[in-house]
Amino acid sequence: MELTILLVSLLLSVQTVSPCLLESERHGGHIQRQRSAPYVRRQSSNDTLPPIPVARGDRFQGGKLIPQGLGLQAEGAKIESILNLDEIHSGMAGLAREFNIELIEAPVKTYENRTIVGARAAGKDGKVRAMIEANIHARERGGPDHVLYFLADLLSAGRTGRGVTFGGVSYTHAQVRTVLDLGLLVLPTVNPDGLAYDLATDKCWRKNRNPKSANATKPDSIGVDLNRNFDFLWDFEKEFAPHTHPASAQPGALDFHGTAAFSEPETRAIKWFLDQHPDLGWFMDLHSAAGVVLYPWGDDSNQSVDPGNSFANTSADSIRGIVPDTANATYQSYMLRADADVYALIGSNMVNRMADSTGTVYAVTQSVHLYPTSGSSVDYVYARHLRDPTKGKVFGFGIEFGQGNEDNPDCIFYPTVSRHNSNIVEVAVGLMEMLLGATQYS
Repeated sequence: MELTILLVSLLLSVQTVSPCLLESERHGGHIQRQRSAPYVRRQSSNDTLPPIPVARGDRFQGGKLIPQGLGLQAEGAKIESILNLDEIHSGMAGLAREFNIELIEAPVKTYENRTIVGARAAGKDGKVRAMIEANIHARERGGPDHVLYFLADLLSAGRTGRGVTFGGVSYTHAQVRTVLDLGLLVLPTVNPDGLAYDLATDKCWRKNRNPKSANATKPDSIGVDLNRNFDFLWDFEKEFAPHTHPASAQPGALDFHGTAAFSEPETRAIKWFLDQHPDLGWFMDLHSAAGVVLYPWGDDSNQSVDPGNSFANTSADSIRGIVPDTANATYQSYMLRADADVYALIGSNMVNRMADSTGTVYAVTQSVHLYPTSGSSVDYVYARHLRDPTKGKVFGFGIEFGQGNEDNPDCIFYPTVSRHNSNIVEVAVGLMEMLLGATQYS
């Protein structure tokens, strides 16, 4: 297992990737109307096209029609536009009407008075063991589409006795039923305010829209990076080594972590969904666009030898986040060996089958090797059982789907039509592999 992790980590280190926060942005830069200097085009010449358009109207007619992804369509089928916010909700309503799944509203409202809605498709025993969320970063277009179409394809195939085919990878009806029997909770958009703003303005908006800490003369200072707002080493200025940049305390920064852990209604909503489903054991957070499958920890390199050196070890506060270690910073974060093996095995299966689906090569690595982070969702969900033994263990994964669209100088996170369709296929395969792997450990 360790060899697998080493090989894919080396692969990641030599690839030029476009993660959800570019290196220049981690130091206060902005992507709008500027290109990232170290970024090298990875798309084919066939993808030198405008970004996929955002849909107008409502293709699901207020829930009268149900979404249909690519898993049950004929080879060559294409989806030509990104779902707008109304379509995300009407598509969920259509699935609830057609398949009798439950829509659940979080009890907190966003700053712009929106509700975060989840769709629960309970397993055969009534339990829910896997949670999939998307769009915590508003500009990473396609995440809600991937979640909605994936669930739609599974529900349709489950009812009709069919399997599903995503590009070059097929799954039998028995495998579809195995995944559905786990029980799924999906949250297509956990940042609806940010998404609505980004879709309306094309401003490559990452954060939510909370203006509490903003400077009135600086519109870019509005909002909080929700994936730095969870209660996992949130106070990075105290808990990380100086100059490691796992987040920012400056409201104008794209990775501003907020005024406190869980200061934002969106992250409190995610915590509420987790708390309401104690049988959860698997979690996926969708991002773009580095072509990487990620797993904990995000604070430092992993080790399975010394349990005392964990994220809870305050003596590591001055050296946490320095990767690789130096003579004066030798901290590594503890993970149980059996858990590290689960991450390595399932992660490797995911990237191998994702490559089979479209030919796109993904890497799998511990998230700190993309860059150090504090307050992230994937770390938070996995850490919950270690901080509170009454909570069940949740394996947290992230997929940075796709490849950045360098042909769009305003925002590389807006995919082309071709790339969006490839992303739908790759994400579906990644989710299937995670969930099929989960059945071995649930």
